[in-house]
Amino acid sequence: HQDFCRIVNKTAAREAPTGLIDMAFYRDKVDIPAHYYLQRGYSIEVLDDYSVGTCKTYGKPMYNRAMVPILTEDGEKILGFTGRSIFEQCAKCKQWHNPEKDCYFFPKWLHSKGFEGERVLYNYWSAIQHIQDSGVVILVESPGNVWRLEESGIHNSVAIFGTTLNDDQKQLIDESGAFSIIVLMDNDEAGRVAAKKINEQCCKIYRMYFPTITTGDVAELSVDSVTSDIKPWIDQAKEKYL
Repeated sequence: HQDFCRIVNKTAAREAPTGLIDMAFYRDKVDIPAHYYLQRGYSIEVLDDYSVGTCKTYGKPMYNRAMVPILTEDGEKILGFTGRSIFEQCAKCKQWHNPEKDCYFFPKWLHSKGFEGERVLYNYWSAIQHIQDSGVVILVESPGNVWRLEESGIHNSVAIFGTTLNDDQKQLIDESGAFSIIVLMDNDEAGRVAAKKINEQCCKIYRMYFPTITTGDVAELSVDSVTSDIKPWIDQAKEKYL
C-alpha cells in the first residue's frame, strides 16, 4: 500500500515553481552568518551551509530579520524565505520590533511574498538522500531544530514551519522513501497537540516514534544531548527498516 501511494504521488503533477532566486545573488546581498543565530549558539559552519544571513537593506521586507532561504527540491535555486526578527518580544505590544522605536507591527516570523510554507518541507533538498538511505525521516517545527540536528551529525530531518503537517508536506514524505517517522515537535502544549495530530495522519502507513525532550525544543539541546537522547531512536527506527 505504501509503495503504491508513492507511485501515485510521484506521478501527480506539481506546478513548476516560478520566480526562483539565484543563491550567489542572494548571498551577495546579506550578511552571512546571521549574528542573531550566532548569539543563539549555532556554529558559523551550519549557518554558512544553510546561507542564513541578516538583511540590512533599509526598506526591504526582510530588513532587520535573519533570513532563512528555502531551496527547490534539487537544492539548486531559492524558492523563498522565512525571516526571524533579530529583536526580542516587546513587553508592551507583544510584537518583535526594534526596541529603540515606538511600538509597531513587526511579527516574529515573516515569509517572503508568494512563498507558501505549507507546501514545502525545510531541508528536504538536503535530507532526501539520507531519508532514502535510512528509511527514517525526522519531523521538527522550525529550521533552527534542523540546524541543531545537523550539527549533531543527523541529516534526515525536515521542518514543517509550525505545528501543522499539511497535505502537500505529507505528500513529500510519502514520496521520500521513508518507512518510519520520528516526531520531534516542541515541548509545549501546541507541540503535543501537533504530535497527536501527525500520528493520526500517518500511523496507518508509517512506524511512528515520539521521543521526549527536557528542553523547550530540539534547538535548546546540546550536541551531546542530541547524541545521547535522539540518536538511539534513529537507530531503533533504522533496525526496524533494515
